[in-house]
Amino acid sequence: MIIPDFDFITTLPNIRKEAVEHLDAVNSNGAIIYHITLKRKLSECPYCGNRITSYGHRKKKLKHPTLIGHNSTIIYCANRYRCKVCERIISEDNPFAFAGFNSSYGLLNEILRLLGNLNYTLDMIAKELHISPTMINNYLDSYITIPYRPLPECLGIDELHNPQLSYKGSSYLCVMVDNEKRLIYDVLGSRSKNYLDNWLYSFTREEKDRVKYVTIDMWEPYKDLAYKHFRNCIVAVDPFHVIEHLCRDFDNVRIRIMNQTIYGSNAYYLLKKWNWLLKKDDVSLDNEPVYNNRFRCKLNRRQIIIAV
Repeated sequence: MIIPDFDFITTLPNIRKEAVEHLDAVNSNGAIIYHITLKRKLSECPYCGNRITSYGHRKKKLKHPTLIGHNSTIIYCANRYRCKVCERIISEDNPFAFAGFNSSYGLLNEILRLLGNLNYTLDMIAKELHISPTMINNYLDSYITIPYRPLPECLGIDELHNPQLSYKGSSYLCVMVDNEKRLIYDVLGSRSKNYLDNWLYSFTREEKDRVKYVTIDMWEPYKDLAYKHFRNCIVAVDPFHVIEHLCRDFDNVRIRIMNQTIYGSNAYYLLKKWNWLLKKDDVSLDNEPVYNNRFRCKLNRRQIIIAV
C-alpha cells in the first residue's frame, strides 16, 4: 500500500514543525492512521490566571486534500488542561480547522477553488472531495461573506418555485439578475411585496437612481415596486414571459375552438393531435408523405396544416 507524503504540517501557515510534539503513521487493517500531537503551551488558566495541569487529550478526526482517494485518516490529539482553582477544562485552539469542522483549512481552500468554477454544483464538489454537501453549505453560511455589490443598471426580477419552502410561508424564491453581465445578483427568500419592499429599502436613493432598466414577468407587485423604488428606470416585461403569455393564450383559443367542434370529428382530431404544427416554425413541412390511419392515405405535414 502506498502511503501519501505527509505534508499536512508544512501546508499550514500557522504551524511550524518545531511545534509538533508527536507525529507518526500507523497501518491499521489496511488503513493509514496519522496521529499528531502539538507541544503544550498553556501554563496558566485564561479565566482566573492560576496554574493549570495537563488533563489528557481529545481526539479529533481531520480531512485533508492530500489524503483524498486514500484510505487514510488524520487524528489530531488536542491537548486539554484543567484549572485546580476554578476547575474549568480548557482545550487548546485547533490550528488545523475552524471550530465545529473536521475539514482542514487546506480542504476548505480547495472547496473555495472549486466553487470558482461556475460549471460545478455543490454535489459535484462534495463527490470530488469525499465530503457532504451539507458540510459545504455549513461552511459557506458560517464563514463566507458576500462583498457589497452595487445594483446593476439593468435589473431582472423573476421567481423560482420551490415547494419545499412552503413551511416558511412562501414557496417562491425571488431571483435578482444582472441582465448585462448575465449573472445572478441575489436570491431572496420570498417574492412577497412586503418582503421585497423591505429589501429594496436597504439601498440608498443614489444607488436605486442608477438603475436604468427593470425587466419583470407579468406579476403586478414587481411592476409596483419597480416604479416605487427606481425613479429613473424603464420597466419592461422580459421577452420570455411575453412569448409564454402569447403561447398560453393561443392554446386557450385553440382549445376553445376544438371544444366547439364535434367530439371525434376530423377537426377535433387535427386540433388535438397535430396542434404542435401551428406553433413551430422550424419544422420541414414538405417531408416524405406518411400513411395516416385517420384519413387512410399518405400525407405530409403541409397537407395536415391545410386540412386543419
